Amino acid sequence: VRLIPAVQAHGDLLLEVPEKFTVIRTNPVTGSVDALSVVGTKYTAVQNEQVFGFGQAILDNSPDAVWETAGSIRNGRTIFGTLRMSGLDIMVGGVDAIDCYLVVASSHDGSSGVSAIVTPIRVVCKNTLAMAQDSAKASFKARHTASIDGRIDDAQEALGITYKFMEEFEATATKLADTKVDLSQLEQIVETVWAKDPKWDDI
Repeated sequence: VRLIPAVQAHGDLLLEVPEKFTVIRTNPVTGSVDALSVVGTKYTAVQNEQVFGFGQAILDNSPDAVWETAGSIRNGRTIFGTLRMSGLDIMVGGVDAIDCYLVVASSHDGSSGVSAIVTPIRVVCKNTLAMAQDSAKASFKARHTASIDGRIDDAQEALGITYKFMEEFEATATKLADTKVDLSQLEQIVETVWAKDPKWDDI
């Protein structure tokens, strides 16, 4: 991605807009140039490669950390990558393994900065990205007004308390998995969580 001076059409004239820039990219599929957004003078472009390199650096470039997913949404305006973390797997009830992931994300339109979270959610789309970010107990965020270089220690410190959350998540999930309920209790739970709708009475 790169910045060019923003212009505005006025009849046959193209006028440069003061202190405004258009974020553009070369579309990796079609080869055409896409305009992603208009930003101000403080905006600093962060490349996808920088974001993914940042994620690897947070995990100290561990050879055991594996990229599981990567993608873009909103026509390339938001990008994300998911690293599966080794040595932090959750085992619910001693039998149900749940992987843990480091998710890094960024935007190219100024709507969000560079972020990193640790989550048991494997991000593959807009919905899972939102779910992971909304449920994160700890996160690291950096604005697009400065370089993310040199922020590795800050990110590691911010995410450090997340390891404790994963231990608590495992304990809670195991307790829930071991809890027995009969049919009447299950029906009560369902009716409490999902209020009964009259439209289902005849089914």
